[in-house]
Amino acid sequence: MLHARRLAVAAAAVALAAPLHAQSLFEGVVTFTMKGKTDTHPDTMVQTSKGSKVKLEIRGGRNGGGYVVYDLTTRMMMMVMNDQKQYMSMPMPTPPAETQRTVKDIKITRTGRHETVAGVSCEVITSTWGDQSGNVKEGGGCFAKGVGLEFPDLYNAGAKGSSGNAELDAFRDLQKEGLRIVKAWSVDKNNQQSMFEAVKIERKSVDGSTFDPPAGYKQLQMPAMPKGMKP
Repeated sequence: MLHARRLAVAAAAVALAAPLHAQSLFEGVVTFTMKGKTDTHPDTMVQTSKGSKVKLEIRGGRNGGGYVVYDLTTRMMMMVMNDQKQYMSMPMPTPPAETQRTVKDIKITRTGRHETVAGVSCEVITSTWGDQSGNVKEGGGCFAKGVGLEFPDLYNAGAKGSSGNAELDAFRDLQKEGLRIVKAWSVDKNNQQSMFEAVKIERKSVDGSTFDPPAGYKQLQMPAMPKGMKP
């Protein structure tokens, strides 16, 4: 499945395409831990969801200091930088072509096995895929009904046809079933494992102000989009 660290950090950095569903399946807070293959201590990511809005905050290590809010209806995102007391709003960009072509020949296997993660039942799904160098990689994930990382809504385009990225397109059938990631892992050629896992799921009412710009923060103007990226 997706490289666990890349999946989580990328999700907190940029949404790649228009969502298939404008409403989150879940209202509440999900806390995840992330540990890369060379990390000695895991980072923490907190996802807060309500209606069409999702807030992703990575805490600890190199990834602290801010968060991102996505509006799945307007396709806008807001990046908040706590250290600078600033925020910036921008459209969700689409990925450059070179990003879309990083995964080849992905094969997804629904194992029929189930686990319990953070108190919810999830289905174990494994995969293998090839990278641009011809190396075959493997990983897996556990997908729960209606709760978990809002990765498909943030990444997997509701756009018609293929997104050009096999890794993202492979999620479409799972997304249609309302499945979300609560655990993911990948193994490299040296048998080193990256891990991403939900450790706490809180189904509760979320105040709409959670997704508003923080009081007293200065709004920055969006810089020009990098070459190859377009909103």
